[in-house]
Amino acid sequence: MTLKIKIFFLILFFALSADSVFAAEIYFLKKDDGTQASRQFQANILLNTQGDKINAIEGKIIFPSDKLELKEIKDANSVINLWIEKPRIQTENEIIFSGITPGGFEGNNGLIFSAVFSAKEKGQGIIQIQNAKALINDGSGAEIQMDVKNLEFTISDQDLVSSFLPSPENDTGQPEVFKPEIAQSPGVFEGKWFLVFSTQDKGSGIERYEIKETRWKFLSRFLGWNPAESPYVLKDQKLKSYIFVRARDKSGNERLAELNPKYKSAFYQQPAIYIIALLVLLLIVWRVKIKFFKK
Repeated sequence: MTLKIKIFFLILFFALSADSVFAAEIYFLKKDDGTQASRQFQANILLNTQGDKINAIEGKIIFPSDKLELKEIKDANSVINLWIEKPRIQTENEIIFSGITPGGFEGNNGLIFSAVFSAKEKGQGIIQIQNAKALINDGSGAEIQMDVKNLEFTISDQDLVSSFLPSPENDTGQPEVFKPEIAQSPGVFEGKWFLVFSTQDKGSGIERYEIKETRWKFLSRFLGWNPAESPYVLKDQKLKSYIFVRARDKSGNERLAELNPKYKSAFYQQPAIYIIALLVLLLIVWRVKIKFFKK
Protein backbone atom coordinates (compact mmCIF):
# COMPACT_ATOMS: atom_id res chain seq x y z
CA MET A 1 0.00 0.00 0.00
CA THR A 2 1.49 3.34 -1.06
CA LEU A 3 2.09 6.20 1.36
CA LYS A 4 -0.56 8.38 -0.30
CA ILE A 5 -3.20 5.67 0.10
CA LYS A 6 -2.25 5.18 3.77
CA ILE A 7 -2.55 8.88 4.43
CA PHE A 8 -5.95 8.92 2.67
CA PHE A 9 -7.32 6.12 4.82
CA LEU A 10 -5.91 7.67 8.00
CA ILE A 11 -7.60 10.98 7.19
CA LEU A 12 -10.83 9.16 6.34
CA PHE A 13 -10.67 7.15 9.56
CA PHE A 14 -10.21 10.18 11.80
CA ALA A 15 -12.85 12.12 9.91
CA LEU A 16 -15.37 9.32 10.38
CA SER A 17 -14.35 8.86 14.00
CA ALA A 18 -14.76 12.55 14.72
CA ASP A 19 -18.20 12.56 13.12
CA SER A 20 -19.39 9.58 15.10
CA VAL A 21 -18.07 10.94 18.41
CA PHE A 22 -18.77 14.64 18.08
CA ALA A 23 -21.99 14.68 16.05
CA ALA A 24 -24.66 16.89 17.59
CA GLU A 25 -27.86 15.26 18.81
CA ILE A 26 -31.44 16.35 18.30
CA TYR A 27 -33.96 14.37 20.28
CA PHE A 28 -37.20 14.34 22.29
CA LEU A 29 -37.64 14.43 26.04
CA LYS A 30 -39.49 11.22 26.85
CA LYS A 31 -41.00 11.12 30.33
CA ASP A 32 -43.19 7.99 30.19
CA ASP A 33 -44.10 5.07 27.99
CA GLY A 34 -47.74 5.91 27.51
CA THR A 35 -50.63 8.32 27.68
CA GLN A 36 -54.30 7.97 28.31
CA ALA A 37 -56.59 8.27 25.30
CA SER A 38 -58.07 11.76 24.75
CA ARG A 39 -55.52 13.31 27.15
CA GLN A 40 -52.66 15.70 26.36
CA PHE A 41 -48.91 15.37 26.67
CA GLN A 42 -45.93 17.51 25.78
CA ALA A 43 -42.90 16.54 23.72
CA ASN A 44 -39.81 18.74 24.07
CA ILE A 45 -37.43 18.87 21.10
CA LEU A 46 -33.93 19.19 22.53
CA LEU A 47 -30.40 19.80 21.26
CA ASN A 48 -27.07 18.45 22.51
CA THR A 49 -24.17 20.16 20.75
CA GLN A 50 -21.50 17.71 21.99
CA GLY A 51 -19.01 20.48 22.68
CA ASP A 52 -19.56 22.46 19.48
CA LYS A 53 -21.21 25.85 19.13
CA ILE A 54 -24.23 25.75 16.84
CA ASN A 55 -25.71 28.95 15.45
CA ALA A 56 -28.36 27.65 13.04
CA ILE A 57 -30.71 24.69 12.92
CA GLU A 58 -33.65 23.53 10.85
CA GLY A 59 -35.78 20.45 10.36
CA LYS A 60 -39.28 19.07 10.56
CA ILE A 61 -41.28 16.91 12.94
CA ILE A 62 -43.52 14.16 11.55
CA PHE A 63 -46.22 12.63 13.74
CA PRO A 64 -49.02 10.10 13.08
CA SER A 65 -52.16 12.20 12.69
CA ASP A 66 -54.37 9.15 13.18
CA LYS A 67 -52.99 8.72 16.70
CA LEU A 68 -52.16 12.29 17.71
CA GLU A 69 -53.62 15.76 17.26
CA LEU A 70 -51.34 18.79 17.57
CA LYS A 71 -52.85 21.20 20.10
CA GLU A 72 -50.14 23.81 20.63
CA ILE A 73 -46.55 24.77 19.84
CA LYS A 74 -44.50 26.53 22.53
CA ASP A 75 -41.17 28.32 22.00
CA ALA A 76 -40.73 29.91 25.44
CA ASN A 77 -37.17 29.48 26.81
CA SER A 78 -35.90 28.33 23.42
CA VAL A 79 -32.17 28.43 22.65
CA ILE A 80 -33.18 29.90 19.28
CA ASN A 81 -33.04 33.71 19.44
CA LEU A 82 -34.23 34.48 15.93
CA TRP A 83 -36.71 32.33 14.03
CA ILE A 84 -36.35 32.23 10.26
CA GLU A 85 -39.31 29.86 10.11
CA LYS A 86 -41.11 29.86 13.44
CA PRO A 87 -42.30 26.34 14.38
CA ARG A 88 -45.65 25.85 12.71
CA ILE A 89 -47.89 23.15 11.33
CA GLN A 90 -47.35 22.85 7.58
CA THR A 91 -49.50 19.83 6.83
CA GLU A 92 -51.82 17.70 8.92
CA ASN A 93 -48.90 15.76 10.41
CA GLU A 94 -45.84 17.94 9.82
CA ILE A 95 -44.20 20.73 11.85
CA ILE A 96 -41.42 22.77 10.24
CA PHE A 97 -38.88 25.01 11.96
CA SER A 98 -35.74 27.00 11.19
CA GLY A 99 -33.83 29.47 13.33
CA ILE A 100 -30.50 30.97 14.32
CA THR A 101 -28.67 31.85 17.52
CA PRO A 102 -26.15 34.68 17.00
CA GLY A 103 -22.95 33.79 18.83
CA GLY A 104 -23.92 30.14 18.89
CA PHE A 105 -25.32 27.76 21.50
CA GLU A 106 -23.23 25.15 23.28
CA GLY A 107 -24.65 22.73 25.81
CA ASN A 108 -26.91 19.81 26.60
CA ASN A 109 -30.71 19.65 26.76
CA GLY A 110 -31.08 22.93 24.88
CA LEU A 111 -34.78 23.43 24.25
CA ILE A 112 -35.64 24.18 20.62
CA PHE A 113 -39.41 24.14 21.11
CA SER A 114 -42.21 22.02 22.55
CA ALA A 115 -45.21 20.41 20.89
CA VAL A 116 -48.38 19.62 22.81
CA PHE A 117 -50.31 16.64 21.49
CA SER A 118 -53.68 15.14 22.29
CA ALA A 119 -53.99 11.36 22.06
CA LYS A 120 -56.82 10.36 19.72
CA GLU A 121 -56.91 6.56 19.96
CA LYS A 122 -55.10 3.53 21.34
CA GLY A 123 -52.06 2.13 19.65
CA GLN A 124 -48.36 2.59 19.07
CA GLY A 125 -46.62 5.22 17.01
CA ILE A 126 -43.50 7.26 16.48
CA ILE A 127 -42.79 10.99 16.30
CA GLN A 128 -39.91 11.54 13.90
CA ILE A 129 -37.34 14.26 13.29
CA GLN A 130 -36.51 14.57 9.60
CA ASN A 131 -34.17 16.71 7.48
CA ALA A 132 -32.39 18.03 10.57
CA LYS A 133 -29.47 20.32 9.71
CA ALA A 134 -27.24 22.48 11.87
CA LEU A 135 -24.35 24.87 11.24
CA ILE A 136 -21.26 25.37 13.41
CA ASN A 137 -20.48 28.83 14.69
CA ASP A 138 -16.87 28.84 13.46
CA GLY A 139 -17.02 31.49 10.76
CA SER A 140 -17.19 28.97 7.93
CA GLY A 141 -20.85 28.02 8.29
CA ALA A 142 -19.91 24.34 8.02
CA GLU A 143 -22.71 21.83 8.47
CA ILE A 144 -22.37 19.46 11.40
CA GLN A 145 -23.49 15.84 11.40
CA MET A 146 -26.73 15.30 13.30
CA ASP A 147 -27.70 12.21 15.27
CA VAL A 148 -31.48 11.93 15.47
CA LYS A 149 -33.41 10.16 18.21
CA ASN A 150 -37.10 9.75 17.48
CA LEU A 151 -39.83 9.30 20.08
CA GLU A 152 -41.77 6.05 20.25
CA PHE A 153 -45.00 6.08 22.22
CA THR A 154 -47.88 3.87 23.26
CA ILE A 155 -51.40 5.10 23.86
CA SER A 156 -53.39 3.01 26.32
CA ASP A 157 -56.22 3.36 28.80
CA GLN A 158 -53.81 3.27 31.69
CA ASP A 159 -53.88 6.52 33.62
CA LEU A 160 -50.30 7.77 33.71
CA VAL A 161 -50.76 11.05 35.51
CA SER A 162 -47.15 12.14 34.99
CA SER A 163 -47.67 12.24 31.23
CA PHE A 164 -50.50 14.74 31.41
CA LEU A 165 -49.94 18.46 31.27
CA PRO A 166 -50.44 20.33 34.54
CA SER A 167 -52.72 23.31 34.65
CA PRO A 168 -50.90 26.28 33.12
CA GLU A 169 -49.46 28.80 35.57
CA ASN A 170 -50.66 32.38 35.46
CA ASP A 171 -48.16 34.34 33.36
CA THR A 172 -47.96 37.99 34.41
CA GLY A 173 -44.41 38.74 33.26
CA GLN A 174 -43.59 40.83 30.21
CA PRO A 175 -41.54 39.50 27.30
CA GLU A 176 -37.84 40.25 27.67
CA VAL A 177 -36.37 43.62 26.71
CA PHE A 178 -35.22 43.69 23.09
CA LYS A 179 -33.71 46.11 20.58
CA PRO A 180 -34.75 45.95 16.91
CA GLU A 181 -31.96 46.46 14.36
CA ILE A 182 -32.17 48.15 10.96
CA ALA A 183 -30.24 46.33 8.24
CA GLN A 184 -29.67 46.27 4.50
CA SER A 185 -28.14 43.70 2.15
CA PRO A 186 -27.96 43.71 -1.67
CA GLY A 187 -29.27 40.15 -1.86
CA VAL A 188 -32.15 40.59 0.57
CA PHE A 189 -35.46 42.29 -0.29
CA GLU A 190 -33.89 43.81 -3.42
CA GLY A 191 -31.59 45.93 -1.30
CA LYS A 192 -34.38 47.56 0.70
CA TRP A 193 -33.98 48.51 4.34
CA PHE A 194 -35.51 45.99 6.72
CA LEU A 195 -35.96 45.50 10.45
CA VAL A 196 -34.74 42.49 12.44
CA PHE A 197 -36.22 41.85 15.89
CA SER A 198 -36.68 39.03 18.35
CA THR A 199 -37.31 38.49 22.04
CA GLN A 200 -38.28 35.69 24.38
CA ASP A 201 -40.95 35.14 26.98
CA LYS A 202 -40.19 32.82 29.89
CA GLY A 203 -43.85 32.21 30.64
CA SER A 204 -46.38 31.46 27.95
CA GLY A 205 -44.20 32.27 24.93
CA ILE A 206 -44.39 34.97 22.25
CA GLU A 207 -47.67 35.01 20.35
CA ARG A 208 -47.06 37.82 17.85
CA TYR A 209 -45.25 41.03 16.95
CA GLU A 210 -46.78 44.31 15.77
CA ILE A 211 -45.21 47.38 14.17
CA LYS A 212 -46.04 50.97 13.34
CA GLU A 213 -43.98 53.68 11.64
CA THR A 214 -44.56 57.42 11.73
CA ARG A 215 -42.62 60.64 11.19
CA TRP A 216 -44.96 62.36 13.65
CA LYS A 217 -44.15 60.80 17.01
CA PHE A 218 -46.97 62.53 18.86
CA LEU A 219 -49.44 60.86 16.47
CA SER A 220 -48.14 57.35 17.17
CA ARG A 221 -50.67 56.73 19.93
CA PHE A 222 -53.50 57.29 17.46
CA LEU A 223 -52.14 54.95 14.78
CA GLY A 224 -53.08 51.29 14.53
CA TRP A 225 -50.67 48.38 14.86
CA ASN A 226 -49.74 46.17 11.91
CA PRO A 227 -48.95 42.45 12.38
CA ALA A 228 -45.32 41.75 11.52
CA GLU A 229 -42.67 39.06 11.37
CA SER A 230 -38.91 39.42 11.41
CA PRO A 231 -37.32 40.35 9.06
CA TYR A 232 -39.74 43.17 8.16
CA VAL A 233 -39.36 45.48 5.14
CA LEU A 234 -39.69 49.07 6.32
CA LYS A 235 -42.30 51.24 4.66
CA ASP A 236 -40.22 54.39 5.12
CA GLN A 237 -37.12 53.58 3.07
CA LYS A 238 -35.71 57.04 3.79
CA LEU A 239 -35.44 56.00 7.46
CA LYS A 240 -36.93 59.25 8.74
CA SER A 241 -39.68 57.63 10.81
CA TYR A 242 -40.02 56.58 14.41
CA ILE A 243 -40.41 52.80 14.58
CA PHE A 244 -42.38 51.04 17.30
CA VAL A 245 -42.31 47.26 17.76
CA ARG A 246 -44.63 45.55 20.22
CA ALA A 247 -44.14 41.97 21.37
CA ARG A 248 -47.15 40.25 22.91
CA ASP A 249 -47.09 36.90 24.70
CA LYS A 250 -49.86 34.31 24.80
CA SER A 251 -51.14 35.68 28.12
CA GLY A 252 -51.56 39.21 26.77
CA ASN A 253 -48.45 40.75 28.36
CA GLU A 254 -46.61 43.24 26.16
CA ARG A 255 -43.15 44.70 25.68
CA LEU A 256 -42.58 47.83 23.56
CA ALA A 257 -39.37 48.73 21.72
CA GLU A 258 -38.81 52.10 20.04
CA LEU A 259 -36.28 53.29 17.46
CA ASN A 260 -35.62 56.92 16.63
CA PRO A 261 -35.30 58.00 12.98
CA LYS A 262 -31.93 57.09 11.48
CA TYR A 263 -31.95 60.36 9.54
CA LYS A 264 -33.55 63.60 10.66
CA SER A 265 -36.00 65.36 8.38
CA ALA A 266 -35.06 68.76 6.98
CA PHE A 267 -36.23 71.81 8.94
CA TYR A 268 -39.12 72.46 6.58
CA GLN A 269 -40.16 68.80 6.79
CA GLN A 270 -40.59 68.83 10.55
CA PRO A 271 -44.28 68.27 11.38
CA ALA A 272 -44.05 70.64 14.35
CA ILE A 273 -43.32 73.51 11.95
CA TYR A 274 -46.61 72.99 10.15
CA ILE A 275 -48.52 72.70 13.40
CA ILE A 276 -47.01 75.94 14.73
CA ALA A 277 -47.71 77.66 11.40
CA LEU A 278 -51.33 76.47 11.52
CA LEU A 279 -51.76 77.70 15.08
CA VAL A 280 -50.28 81.08 14.16
CA LEU A 281 -52.60 81.31 11.16
CA LEU A 282 -55.63 80.47 13.32
CA LEU A 283 -54.54 83.06 15.86
CA ILE A 284 -54.25 85.72 13.15
CA VAL A 285 -57.69 84.84 11.76
CA TRP A 286 -59.17 84.98 15.25
CA ARG A 287 -57.62 88.40 15.96
CA VAL A 288 -58.83 89.76 12.60
CA LYS A 289 -62.36 88.55 13.32
CA ILE A 290 -62.34 90.22 16.74
CA LYS A 291 -61.22 93.55 15.27
CA PHE A 292 -63.81 93.28 12.49
CA PHE A 293 -66.70 92.69 14.91
CA LYS A 294 -65.56 95.53 17.19
CA LYS A 295 -65.95 97.95 14.27
